Amino acid sequence: MSEDGEEICYRWSFPYFESRTCIDPPWAHVSSEFISFHRPLSDYWKAFMAAGFVEVDFEEARVTVDRAHLAKTARGLRNSQTRPYSVAFTL
Repeated sequence: MSEDGEEICYRWSFPYFESRTCIDPPWAHVSSEFISFHRPLSDYWKAFMAAGFVEVDFEEARVTVDRAHLAKTARGLRNSQTRPYSVAFTL
């Protein structure tokens, strides 16, 4: 939710399973184009296995009750409790 109570929804403009390089215009404090690389998790998994790694653990980072105080805003807390911002592979 935005500060005025309006819901904000972000979506990809392409299928999740499509690998691509994303180039976004400058925003906020970023003064140059923002380049990111979208890959489905299965692409990472296959690359790790092809390189000979053995999977030990996999975790989607989330804010637990004892860490809720680390969220900067109520919205940030809500978002971090409902979707992962990152994942961690132990190989």
